[in-house]
Amino acid sequence: MIPVSLKSSVSFNMETLAVFRPEALNSNFVEKSNQNSKGGSMNKHFVLAVVACLVLISCQQTTTTPDPYEEPIIVKAANMVLDGDFTKTMTSYGCPQFAGYVKNIGNATGYNCMIKINCYSDLGKTTIVDVASGFPADLGDIMPGQRAYFDAVAFDLSSHGQIKAISHKITWLDRGLK
Repeated sequence: MIPVSLKSSVSFNMETLAVFRPEALNSNFVEKSNQNSKGGSMNKHFVLAVVACLVLISCQQTTTTPDPYEEPIIVKAANMVLDGDFTKTMTSYGCPQFAGYVKNIGNATGYNCMIKINCYSDLGKTTIVDVASGFPADLGDIMPGQRAYFDAVAFDLSSHGQIKAISHKITWLDRGLK
């Protein structure tokens, strides 16, 4: 900040003024100067307005924009998805069975993977009649790009005809990430 004094009084005598402006010795010049001094109040208001603007501008916070050359942060995580469709078969003991593959399309290893298949008795998926759970890779590691086989059994049902609709959810843990 620059200190500014808004009040100042400067006095010149006629000889001092004549050194800088020789026409000051003329009486008409003194009358004109007195008339122009009424505009001094206007100058003070102008200076005050400029100082107020400078104070307001200096109080603004600067915003930073992200550096376009900064390296992006890459999040490491496994991402398990169903790879293909379910195969629907029956077990030797007469229960509906679902089989298939999950694939890790992420960039980190996943483990403790589970697929939960909800079996519904209606197409609107409002009533669950059974839940079949499968454990791809026997809960072991599934590396990025790797597929793992699972099979899941609906133990409370006796045929696929009882199932009108299904939905699934895959869960897992990420290996070695903090």
